[in-house]
Amino acid sequence: MNNVYDTADNQSRSLVTQLHLSAAFDTLYKKTLLRWLDHTFGINGTTHKWINSYLDGQNQLVRVGDHTSEPVPCEFGVPQSSVLGLLLFTIYTSPITNVIAQFKHVNHDDYADDTQLYVALNTDDAIRVINDCFKSVHYWLGANGLCLNPDKTEAIVIGTGTRLRSEEKICVVMIADATVPITQQ
Repeated sequence: MNNVYDTADNQSRSLVTQLHLSAAFDTLYKKTLLRWLDHTFGINGTTHKWINSYLDGQNQLVRVGDHTSEPVPCEFGVPQSSVLGLLLFTIYTSPITNVIAQFKHVNHDDYADDTQLYVALNTDDAIRVINDCFKSVHYWLGANGLCLNPDKTEAIVIGTGTRLRSEEKICVVMIADATVPITQQ
């Protein structure tokens, strides 16, 4: 909110987009996560083996009525209902920060599978820049087994009442070839 307030104090509006990931916790590739833990975060030795053991014991099955399939090991996903699952998801997606940092003036906030990109609408190319950033984030997520759903992405323009009334109204933005309507709340 501080960045949005600063933008308003500087006589501008902010465009905020809320990215939507589909089945985020279920699609993490465990081998990639374990590699990043070691190479990026320096988690190795006993701790790395412990996390590997935690992830390795996951199975899935299908139950329909009274019938249940045989359990099969999962190569993907982390448990959503645990603190460790949230931490591991955050570690897995942490490189997104580097992707976003390449785009001047685009800010972001992340919490678990929620990512918000926002930009001050004080330059002619602000929407193009956030769109380019979104495309890069979309590409990174896809390359790493996560599915961004542009059709469920939401956007809002935030500013003072005076600024919102006096500036050209934005009704939609194009993000990764998807039309994202601007919501009012």
